[in-house]
Amino acid sequence: ILENHASAISNITVFNLIQDENFYIKCRQISTILKPIKELTNCLEAKMANLANTFIGLIKLAASINQVEDSNIWKSNLIANFNRRFYEI
Repeated sequence: ILENHASAISNITVFNLIQDENFYIKCRQISTILKPIKELTNCLEAKMANLANTFIGLIKLAASINQVEDSNIWKSNLIANFNRRFYEI
């Protein structure tokens, strides 16, 4: 779109964001975290869910949070929220 129809995007902020590679890196990191959350939610909504399924899902989520780059400003917040929820179990 940017090469053939650059004028189609009139908002300069959106235009700059689309060109920024860091935006796509952050999107991939977010999707990496959201995938195990989605899978865990689906598992818990199933009729046959048990505590083992929950624990495995939490391990997958912790592993995905650990894969987030240390430079990501949200990583410490993710870890704090995960730990808080984990200790509520």
